[in-house]
Parts: sequence; structure tokens; C-alpha cells
Amino acid sequence: MPIHFDIIQTIVEFLDKSRSAISQTHSTSSAPAPALTPATIAASTTCRIIIDDILHANTANPNTLRYVNARDDASLLALAKEVLPSLQTRQATLVGYVTQAEKGEIRVSDKVKKLWAEKLEATNLILAVLLAAEKPESALDEQAKANRLAFFKTARQTWETNLGGMLTQLNKEMVGAYTLGAQLFLCLWTSFHPFVTGDQFSIADLHLAGWLTRIVKLAGGTASDDGNTIVKKLEDHIGAGFKLPRDFVADQAKRDGGKDKQSKVAAFWDAVRERPSWRKVYAEGLF
Repeated sequence: MPIHFDIIQTIVEFLDKSRSAISQTHSTSSAPAPALTPATIAASTTCRIIIDDILHANTANPNTLRYVNARDDASLLALAKEVLPSLQTRQATLVGYVTQAEKGEIRVSDKVKKLWAEKLEATNLILAVLLAAEKPESALDEQAKANRLAFFKTARQTWETNLGGMLTQLNKEMVGAYTLGAQLFLCLWTSFHPFVTGDQFSIADLHLAGWLTRIVKLAGGTASDDGNTIVKKLEDHIGAGFKLPRDFVADQAKRDGGKDKQSKVAAFWDAVRERPSWRKVYAEGLF
């Protein structure tokens, strides 16, 4: 079963807090290692909102999005071919947990038992639809037709409403720019940066890089796509007229007198995909 995002969040925070403040080998530098957790209240608040309220919200969970990534018969058939094996493994695992809990072979709280039962029920419903994906609607019985319609309704809600709203909120919460106090030609100069809290890479950017990459993969994006391309693919895949604001101008474009704007999400993608760590992780393609 996929690792839950809450576990990933805990691991990332633990690793950040566990880093040594001073290089142990002194092979490259004896300066304190930069912490990923912001030092200011404002930046910490921004990170908390983006990590907890957006990226780790159940409504924007990539695992959920993956299993309901179809809104018509053709995409349903393609989805079934892609996810049936993993979904059947998920079902078998949940059945094992529920059975062992009922027999007392494992001791868990009633809350956990209820959670497993709910996840199993949801998994069974999706499996029923996907196992019948090869059948045209005319060949389905009334219950199967109702299940397919309910699946498509859930998929539209998840992608068009939930994810669209989350991306809009994300674009709004990302700092993207701040104004310096110095004057240049009698006007304030505004500096634009692509990361969540501005010019410094933070713990929120780690979460966002992994989350966004999975979303982009589900929308048909590739590792070679630039920021504007992946945003266009996201907008087209979400559908329902969804568009992200084009409210970001990169520093270089501003210095060159350019006025071309892109979304903050696109600017973030362009910046993060140039990082050596991202290139190493996704050298074989997005996943």
C-alpha cells in the first residue's frame, strides 16, 4: 500500500531536525547546515498552511486522485489496465487487516478497525467499476450502471472541484515576490522568487516538489516539460474551465524588460526541476 502522506511529513520533519548544525567531516564547509524549517513566524505560517491544509488534505491526496483518474468510458478502460493490480493488492491487504482484527490476532483500536473497514468498502466499490471497464454501458446491469455513474461523479468532484480549488489556494499562498526598501530610479524594486516562501528552499518546497510531481504525472506531464507546459496540461486535465492566475514574472525577465507572466506553480516547477536532487530522483521519469 502507498505510504500515507502524514508519514512522509513526519519523516521529512525528523530528517530536518536531525541534521547536524556543523559538518562532521569539514570536507566542504564548517558553516552551519541550513535548516529547511523557516525561522520567521510569517514563513512558518505559510509553510504550515501549504503542507497541512493543502498538500496533505485528503481532498488532494495523489493516491485518491490516481484511483479516480477517469471521467469517461475510454479513460476508465485505460485506468483499469494501469491500476487494477495495485488496487487488488490493496484490497487483499485490507481484507487481511480486517480479518486479523476481527479474530483478535492483532490488537487495534475501534477507530482503526472502522478506518480499515471504510477503506475496504471504498476500494471494493472502485474495483467493481474497474473490473467492468471493458463492458459498454449498454451491457451493464442497473447496479453496475449506477456504480459507474457514481464513479464518474466522484472523479469530477475530486479533479475539477477539489484539486482545482487546492491549486488555486496553493498559487495564492505561495509568496513568489517581495518588495525591497531600496529605491531604483525613484521606484521600489520588487524581487520575484519561485519558492514557497520566497528565495530560500524550505521544508514546504520538499513537500510541494513530491506532491506536484505526482499530480503532473497523473495529468500526463513528463520530466522534460517546462513549467508553462505542465500548468497547461494540468488545466486541460482538470477541465471545467480551470485556469491558474498568471501573476509571476521571473527576475531575469524583469531585468530584461520582459512582461511575460506565468503562474507561481509554473515558476516553482521550472526552479525545482533544475535541482540536482530532483534530477537524480526522476532520472528515469516521473512516478
